[in-house]
Amino acid sequence: CEGTIRVHYPDNTYKTVPLRCDSTVADVICWLCRRVGVSGIQADPASQELVIITPAASASLRVRKLLREDKPLQIQRDSAGSRGSSMINFKFVLQDSKAAR
Repeated sequence: CEGTIRVHYPDNTYKTVPLRCDSTVADVICWLCRRVGVSGIQADPASQELVIITPAASASLRVRKLLREDKPLQIQRDSAGSRGSSMINFKFVLQDSKAAR
């Protein structure tokens, strides 16, 4: 199986990333870091992490760091299937792991 996920950057721009079912978070981070940023500098995959941001109670947001072996396409499909809808109620965000601390 194949599909895509939309990964947002902290400035709320995004890239659509093509994936296979067995693609991991580490694969996504490496793919995104190969793309040269606006600054002309490539990010170091070791310093990046992928998180999921979801709405929580009281109009706040919940952030969950994904493990490098997690499978984003499977997470997306499981989330859509659990609600019986194709609407995704979270977003993937790539962030610098040092900035997240």
